[in-house]
Amino acid sequence: MFASSRQQWDDAWPRLDEERHDALRHRQFAGLLEIVVDGLRRRLGSVFTLAELDELYAHAERWVAAAVSDHLPG
Repeated sequence: MFASSRQQWDDAWPRLDEERHDALRHRQFAGLLEIVVDGLRRRLGSVFTLAELDELYAHAERWVAAAVSDHLPG
């Protein structure tokens, strides 16, 4: 599963970069990415195994949706 998780993460960077033509949208996506990375740090700490990261990533839809909705206005 790690290879799949890594591939999805790697695929996201070019998609974020494609949004540079729209500064507002790019800032919004970058802000969302920061929320996700902060969530990873809180859940994993500073030292973790690839297996722990992969397990957290496998269930990310649930906690990412909650984390992002906590930061959305109204």
